[in-house]
Amino acid sequence: MKKLKFLVKYGVKKRLVSKAFLIANAVIAVIMIGIMLVPSIMGSVGSQLTKIDDEIVIVNHSTYDEGDKDFTAYIKNYISSYIGAYMMVDNVTYIESDLVPPLDYYTQKHTEDGLVYLYRELIEPSLDPNDVNNYVIKAKVYDTKMNSVLKTALEASLKELNRIKYMLDNNVDNALIIDLVPEYVENPASGGGISELLVGLAPIAVIPLFILITFAVQGIGMEIIDEKSTKAIEIIIASVKPTTHYVAKIASIIIFQIIQMAMILTYALIGLGLNAFVNGVSGGSETWSALLGDIAPMIVPVVSLVFICAILGATLYAILGAFIGSISLNQEDYQQTQTPLMLLMTAGYLGSMLAGLSQSGLLLSIFTYIPFFAPLSIPITYLMGYISLFEAIVGIVVLIASVFVLGLLIAPLYKASILSYDQSKLFKRMKNAYKNAKALEANKRMYEENNLDEWIRFKKLFRNINWSNLKVGF
Repeated sequence: MKKLKFLVKYGVKKRLVSKAFLIANAVIAVIMIGIMLVPSIMGSVGSQLTKIDDEIVIVNHSTYDEGDKDFTAYIKNYISSYIGAYMMVDNVTYIESDLVPPLDYYTQKHTEDGLVYLYRELIEPSLDPNDVNNYVIKAKVYDTKMNSVLKTALEASLKELNRIKYMLDNNVDNALIIDLVPEYVENPASGGGISELLVGLAPIAVIPLFILITFAVQGIGMEIIDEKSTKAIEIIIASVKPTTHYVAKIASIIIFQIIQMAMILTYALIGLGLNAFVNGVSGGSETWSALLGDIAPMIVPVVSLVFICAILGATLYAILGAFIGSISLNQEDYQQTQTPLMLLMTAGYLGSMLAGLSQSGLLLSIFTYIPFFAPLSIPITYLMGYISLFEAIVGIVVLIASVFVLGLLIAPLYKASILSYDQSKLFKRMKNAYKNAKALEANKRMYEENNLDEWIRFKKLFRNINWSNLKVGF
């Protein structure tokens, strides 16, 4: 037990003090803190929005210039709403004038950026000019240097004036003349607009899982190769059982993954703390809850699933990585022998990501219960609402059982191949490892049976002793 603890402690410490780990975590820390500061960054950008501070002259000769029939007020309100919708600051100055712009307007110097001239035009000059149904509203716009957004807003407001005139002149309810806007009936299964957001988040949830699992496979394989290539493995196996060495490698990977995930979570919490601090200083209210909206309550379960699946997935693939490392000869050989394993991981990654992007609920649900795809699929499938939390837990239970069974199956193969320097092709090595494992198991069973026979003969001999005839002399 002491040797196992020493090997586990040594393996974890070796990974934690490596330069690759320190550099990778520095990068991860910067990225995670940056991601957590996104609401504050968005708020900061929002507080520095583009200001439109043009000066506009409005000449209203339409006779609609009082109270609820004031076209000038309507134009101002419309432009203000339009600019706000574009996330800009409305700082437009309006000057009301009665002077009709001259024909040589553009040859004169003006301080304003634009001018709007509203007037009436008779439909039939021979009829009553005061008949509200005998004239329309016309507008002339003089653009010297108007902001493009302001100009678009002005054009949109002017298009509505004759419609508003008809409504006011005939006392018609606005509901009877407004544009018909269709109401789109949402599919209850689609989750409304949330599904699009979840589709965008799906790859983000897969990528870190894939990276962590890849690091675990590479880490355990390269560590075993280092020991084999320097012949240090022979000294280690002379001191501890191969099974103990195997368990130590897997245990160190599990502990290391837990530490790594805890550190990533710490970086995220630091980022959230900084986000809250920045909001407190700047007086902002930008939070992740507000940014995520309806899916905010799902974040804690999803993060928990990512944490668990990262550890279980890393363990599952690390077991295979340990076996691949045990049958490899050196680093170059390991890069070749691990190809099937990397292809399996890539298939799981691409399958989960593409299924998430295509919103294939059936395919994702199937992946949830396939051990080599489950670590990457469970968090995404739950996040997108294709499975419940209970079904996700069932998938995790299946994954745990698969890790346990695979660990038991690989243990004898690892024992048979850790001291092997077989240079045949990959599948030939696997076949030889299986044969050697069976041979070792048969030898062990034979040894135990022989020892058992000796013990049985000893017990019979012990029972046949006539203890009454024995004399003890002093």
